[in-house]
Amino acid sequence: MKREDKVVSLELAKQIDDEHKRLGIEVEREWWWVDCDIPLHFDSKFKFGFDPKGKKGKMGWHLRDKGERQHLVVLPTITNLESFPAYDTAELGEMLPDTLKKSTGTRFKIHMGRNSLETQWVISYKPIYSSCGCLQTTFAKTEAEARGKMYLWLLQNGYIVNAMEGKK
Repeated sequence: MKREDKVVSLELAKQIDDEHKRLGIEVEREWWWVDCDIPLHFDSKFKFGFDPKGKKGKMGWHLRDKGERQHLVVLPTITNLESFPAYDTAELGEMLPDTLKKSTGTRFKIHMGRNSLETQWVISYKPIYSSCGCLQTTFAKTEAEARGKMYLWLLQNGYIVNAMEGKK
């Protein structure tokens, strides 16, 4: 499985980052979506190459671990660095609460798995003691994306106000 399939998409990473900024949550993660301007040149066959004295060009969004990201931050030839935390499946599993409680007292437990056709991941918060409907359900092609969508919904709806709350 490719690393990109084990982390949230760039678009979802940006949304989660916006919510974290709104709530004042700071995070440090293992994987990051990174883009920056780097010195580029073209060889005779129009392939990209590194040229410290050449003109700048966009690197394009790539997945980098925190060590590689930190290396880019300190290089004097790198400019316009943008990065967003790329949460992976395990990190999101730690960040999603096992149970939630609404102000009405209704408690919900998290359920995760594949749908019946094995085409999508499904994450739901289902009531513990009643048969009323789910609090929220998310669907996605990858487990990380489904978990990330649920985490974003919890942030946006006030169920998580601190990323360190995690499992209770």
